[in-house]
Order: sequence, then structure tokens, then C-alpha cells
Amino acid sequence: MDASDAKLLSPQAVRLGIAPGAPPGTLHVRSHAARPVIEAIAYHGDDFVEKELSRPEEVVELLQQWPVTWVNVVGLGDAEVIEQLGRIFGLHPLALEDVLHVHQRAKVEQYGEQLFIVARMPRQEEGLATEQISLFVGQKFVLTFIEDEGDSFDPVRTRLRGGGRLREAGPGYLVYSLLDAVIDAYFPVVEAYAERLDRLEDRVITRPSRRAVAEIHSAKHNLRSLRRVIWPLREAVNSLVRDPSPLIDDETRVHLR
Repeated sequence: MDASDAKLLSPQAVRLGIAPGAPPGTLHVRSHAARPVIEAIAYHGDDFVEKELSRPEEVVELLQQWPVTWVNVVGLGDAEVIEQLGRIFGLHPLALEDVLHVHQRAKVEQYGEQLFIVARMPRQEEGLATEQISLFVGQKFVLTFIEDEGDSFDPVRTRLRGGGRLREAGPGYLVYSLLDAVIDAYFPVVEAYAERLDRLEDRVITRPSRRAVAEIHSAKHNLRSLRRVIWPLREAVNSLVRDPSPLIDDETRVHLR
């Protein structure tokens, strides 16, 4: 966030408990946020390692030894751990601040030689819920932050464990694969709403009632919310296709399209 975001006056800043006058880049964790668990997958061709890290410093050895390292941080409840990872990966403080402000819209921002990407992932909960995913990509790494256990990345993990093209490609292709998994997770949500609306249509025709009308209004409200989530994600992916970056090669742009 920068000065144009009017952080000091925003309801989000108030909810996060950010002190008035706090400098840009100040990290403030939520009181109920889970402590971070650091998962790492490093690979190249036939070589592959997957493990949980007990300390952020263990990332350094992976970055030195492997052409591509994916570090996934589950839980945002320790500012010191997040700051340590920021120093190790050379992350911009404003981007780290956005990692903890978990109500961001999907976007892509360039910070020097790194890309910072925010996406929103649907959660398997009653009703419509999404969770922020923050991705950093550099020459030899992808770093992801999520709030809670449970994500859309298992298909990517399975592909990495099994070898194949993903293990031969660079960080940009891994980012594409992660975003593709996030977007695929929306299809069951959309299909569920389509089936729900079909059932409601039948009820309104055969057994009209106030409850059915209320459920229609609820479904319309959720679909509008879904559109507000998906539209910025579409624009973020389009910017990866449109804007030149050495981290996203031409072949990966074809897949992003």
C-alpha cells in the first residue's frame, strides 16, 4: 500500500489494529491468525525434494542448491517469521504488508526483478467464501502465503512428485500452474450455483413461496460477490500475458491465455 490508499483512514486498517501514524510496510498480524508452517518443494528434472522447514533460514540452502524452489507458508500469525522470509527473498516491505492485509483484490505488481501476485481461492465452506493467496516469483523461486490449511494446489504437488514437464520448467511455469489450479477450483462453485438456480426455478414455477424468492435473492447476492472476486483475477492474469517480464516466457504466456 502507498499513500494513495489512505491506510490510516481505511476501515481495513482499523480492523487490523494498525496504530495511527505507523510507517508504510508495518507488519501487523491478526490475533487469531495461525502460526506459520513452512513447506518447501525444490526440483530440477529428475531431482526432487519435499520437506517441512523448522526455521526460515533453512530456505537459504535450498535456494543455493536448486534451480527452482517453491516455498509455501501456511498461516500468517508470526510477523517475525514473515519478516525473516522477506529478508531472505529480498521482498519489498509494501508487498509483505499486503500479504497480511488479507482482503486484497487480485492484482499483479512488479517489484524490481520480482513479481507479486495476489489471487483469491474459493474455500470449501457453506455459502461463498474465498481466501487470499499471495505469490512472489523470482529467478529461482516461487513463494506463496495462505491463511489456513487447505488449498487448491494438490494437483500441482502431485505433478511435481510425478515428474514431467513441470519439473523441467522454471518458476514462471510453476506460477501459471498454481493460478490454473486456483481458477479450476471455481468451476465446482459455479456448477453448484447453476444446479441451485435450476432447482429454485422449478420451485418458483411449481410451488411459489416467499422462501424461494428469498433464496433467489441470496443466490443473486452470492453470484455478484463471486463476480467481484473473479473479474480482478481475470485482469491480473491478462496483465501477466500482456506486460513483458523476464520471469514469464513466451511459452508460459500461451498457457496463461
